[in-house]
This record gives sequence, C-alpha cells and structure tokens, in this order.
Amino acid sequence: MEEQKQVSNNEILEVVKSLQSEIGAIKSQMVTKEVFEESISDLAQSLNFVTQNAATEVQLLEVEARIRKEIDNMHYDLPSRDFVTTRIGELKGNFVEAFKNNDAKTNKLSEILLQRKVINELDNNEVSSLVPFPRPKMI
Repeated sequence: MEEQKQVSNNEILEVVKSLQSEIGAIKSQMVTKEVFEESISDLAQSLNFVTQNAATEVQLLEVEARIRKEIDNMHYDLPSRDFVTTRIGELKGNFVEAFKNNDAKTNKLSEILLQRKVINELDNNEVSSLVPFPRPKMI
C-alpha cells in the first residue's frame, strides 16, 4: 500500500501563513457591498443625466435640417454676380457724370475769370490741368 507521508506542524504552519497572506491580498483588493452599491448608484445617476440631457438622433437630424435650410436661405439672399456687376457699372457711370459736370463748371469758371482778367493764361492752364478730365491746352 501507499505510504502516507506525515506532515510536520511547521509545514502546516507555513501553509497556513501562506494562505493568510493570500487572503490578505484578496481582501485588500475587494470592496465592501456598500462601496459597490454606492458606485453602482453613482453610475446609474450619471447614466440617467446623460439620458435626460443628450440629444437624440432625431433631434440632431432636425437641427441639421434647420442649419441646411438657413444656409440655403442665405445663398438665395445674396445678390447675383450679374446684378453686382451691373450695379457697379451704374455707380461708375454716375461718378463719371458727376465729375464731368464738375469739370465743366470748373472750366467755365476759369474761362470767366480769364475773360475778366482776374487770372492770366498761365493760371488758367494750371487750373485746367488739375481737373479730372483735362481739356486740351490752347495754343
């Protein structure tokens, strides 16, 4: 028959000490039921907050649709390139016309002053050369 080996008290004591140290390590990593339940409760509150305050996919799609509609409306509110080009041309024509009218007044005034001998020919030529549309110099 098999021989039974006798275990000494010291060997038993060493095994017990080893088990005690392993149990101590396990206990240090374990949490109590109260701590575990508190953690679960905190997690549930966080999840509830997110669920109540987060936008749903439908809400996000509605916001996207509103933004796209606003962008489309902005696009239609902008004037066309043809309109802007035409308007700039009209304004340029208005400025040219105003400058020409002013130029005609300046030329007429310098002629009157020259006829009345308030200014001489040299002064008249100098004034004529300052206007935006210089008239040809008289020789």
